[in-house]
Amino acid sequence: MASYSSFISDTPSVETIQAISDADVLILKKTKIEELVQTHPNWMEFLKIIAEQEYLELEKRFFQLQRGNAKQRYVTLLENQSNYIQDIPLQYLASYLGITQRHLSRIRKEISF
Repeated sequence: MASYSSFISDTPSVETIQAISDADVLILKKTKIEELVQTHPNWMEFLKIIAEQEYLELEKRFFQLQRGNAKQRYVTLLENQSNYIQDIPLQYLASYLGITQRHLSRIRKEISF
């Protein structure tokens, strides 16, 4: 996990990442990645794919927050990442969706069967 903009600009990130469950972390310095790109051309293709995926996710998130209401955002999350609903505490889900915990609780109650 890394802030992509921080990675490409060599500046400190404005955000932090915190694991909410056990995780193994592999640290790979940017200089090592640059070395791999120089010695193994397939790494350039790999980095291109990462950049494209990052852009697609950013655009999807932007439009989701801009156009969708809170209920639509929750339903989309439920449809595409149902494991998040079970594993991530309510406060973090609410923050991700851009709503309060109370509003998220009302939405969950409204759509539960």
